[in-house]
Amino acid sequence: IDDLVADRILLRDIANYLKTKPSDVQKVFYLHYVLEQTTAEIAHSLHLNESTVKSKIHRTVREVRTLYGKVGKET
Repeated sequence: IDDLVADRILLRDIANYLKTKPSDVQKVFYLHYVLEQTTAEIAHSLHLNESTVKSKIHRTVREVRTLYGKVGKET
């Protein structure tokens, strides 16, 4: 149960962090991680280059990992 609580707290903290990001980054994350759209689909729907979408995802994932550690790693 302690792990479940810790996971929920971590997810809440990450969600709150993502809310501080620009709206385009928030949209990209929502489309990719919640709706499971591909980078090509996201690029098309947001009128962005696919490389821009990939960059936003990778840069923000790197920031989250730096701030919160690698989610899901064994301790």
